[in-house]
Amino acid sequence: LLLKGKAKMIEKGVEQRDAALKSGGDGCTTIILRDGELILPPDWSIDEHSPELAAQIRSHGMEEGDVVLIGGSNTGRREAAVAANSAALELV
Repeated sequence: LLLKGKAKMIEKGVEQRDAALKSGGDGCTTIILRDGELILPPDWSIDEHSPELAAQIRSHGMEEGDVVLIGGSNTGRREAAVAANSAALELV
């Protein structure tokens, strides 16, 4: 999921992971675009450590202050989608 302008609401990303786990998913990866850099909160630079992945993520229309949530589940896509949506609800 791409959430426009919600990056300032992200602290460490664990809140989103926990929401995904509570919904039955296996987790959630949170990515923010802060100061022009793609970050896995709180401060791991995707641009620095994996520039090819950063380019792929950017190709989906991320702008400064946006958040990408990637839900995960070993049991299926539906569960992964529910996990990502549950994580997003933590930000509204």
